[in-house]
Amino acid sequence: MATTRERPVLLYFHPSMEKLATEIVKKTEEACSERGCVRGVQLKKSPGDSIQWGHFKDSWPNLFIDNVKQCAGKDVIFLASFHTPQVVFEQLSVIYAFPKYLARSFTLILPYFSTGTMERVDTEGQVATAKTLTKLLSGIPLSARGPAQIMIYDIHALQERFYFSDNVIPRLETAIPLLLSRLQSVPDKDLLTIAFPDDGAFKRFHSQFEGYPTITCAKIRDGDRRIVTIKEGKLKQQRNTYRPREKECVCVREGMRDRT
Repeated sequence: MATTRERPVLLYFHPSMEKLATEIVKKTEEACSERGCVRGVQLKKSPGDSIQWGHFKDSWPNLFIDNVKQCAGKDVIFLASFHTPQVVFEQLSVIYAFPKYLARSFTLILPYFSTGTMERVDTEGQVATAKTLTKLLSGIPLSARGPAQIMIYDIHALQERFYFSDNVIPRLETAIPLLLSRLQSVPDKDLLTIAFPDDGAFKRFHSQFEGYPTITCAKIRDGDRRIVTIKEGKLKQQRNTYRPREKECVCVREGMRDRT
């Protein structure tokens, strides 16, 4: 009978995420060597043992998963990146395929939920594209152990978990503990001020930064311009002034790219 050691987790990735995938495997190996883990992560990047991301002449994807039968009975992870609409379809095609090749379990890691800021409709006619993307992800087939898990870091609004169907399990993770750990190692950490760009970021994260002075900003929309002003905050006094130096202010917001 195969042991857990003989069934490593298989980690596949989109080409844009190769560097991060390599770093994940490296950190996992370091942790296992320290703690004596019996299970490792196998990075699928070697020629003939990865995913071929080709395209036909009309630009539609021509995809092939090498040695796909090895997925049977294995826990499979796919590290995705939906950074532009052009790469979403090809990745969804691969994501839908893995459970059908008898993967024991399937986990999708999507660090950046690209449509997260369009999660609601303020005016009739607007389209909540966050709901559209969750519908696409909810279509991931069941694996042998049940629903796929979808890991997303610092999604724009926590209520977006309810946009997914019961066919998948959304796991809304946060990188704030990593940031807090990093701040503790910063020289002159007592001079740091935490800035939140809007009320939403303040409500979401301020409770995790107890002990730090905070600033809350407001964004004013003027056509295509975005004017950011300080709404309220407690700035730490330094050098006889209440204006923090730029390098001493850390801006904290949910995971997203600024479309402004």
